[in-house]
Amino acid sequence: MFQLPNIYQQHLKNQFNLPQYLALYLLLNLLQNLKTIRLEEIARRFPYPIKLRSRVKKLQRFLSLIGFVA
Repeated sequence: MFQLPNIYQQHLKNQFNLPQYLALYLLLNLLQNLKTIRLEEIARRFPYPIKLRSRVKKLQRFLSLIGFVA
């Protein structure tokens, strides 16, 4: 499992609320393990108990929130 250095953890916890921080942490873990980065593949592996299409939309909203531009 991917572990962020403490200084990054503290900074990110100050920048995001807890659900956003946890989503970012999960996203970073997934990115470490995937060979190809496609939103659908990330959503398929994202551990949210919602439908795949909803996970894709949730990830799109989150990525736009943190300023990620695809």
